[in-house]
Amino acid sequence: MRNILLIDPVSTSLMLTKRYLENQGYEVNACSSASLALDLLLNPKFDLIISEIDIVGLDGFDLSLILNKYQISVPLLFLTTRDDEGTRTEAQYSGAKGLLSKQTEYSLLPSKVREILQEKSSMAS
Repeated sequence: MRNILLIDPVSTSLMLTKRYLENQGYEVNACSSASLALDLLLNPKFDLIISEIDIVGLDGFDLSLILNKYQISVPLLFLTTRDDEGTRTEAQYSGAKGLLSKQTEYSLLPSKVREILQEKSSMAS
């Protein structure tokens, strides 16, 4: 079973997305802050990180920098309320595998997760 780390400071969104992904067959560890996420990443057992950009402690772009700095090679997908062109461009340059808007692209989450995990599997082989 694929293991996903989900980071979102909004508890309702966190729990709904966790349940949604679990119903898709994934094991999901959910947390609401960057510090909790970083603690979990000390033992990188995750196949994918899905994060809101606006998280407590630091933003998702800072999280991406930390992943790169410590060579934690877990793909990052932003699932966020921020949906402007500048944020999309910054997400692309941060090394994230994509950005989905919670308001308009939430239904695309399962297919995007599958796509990223398949890409990761093919690169590992």
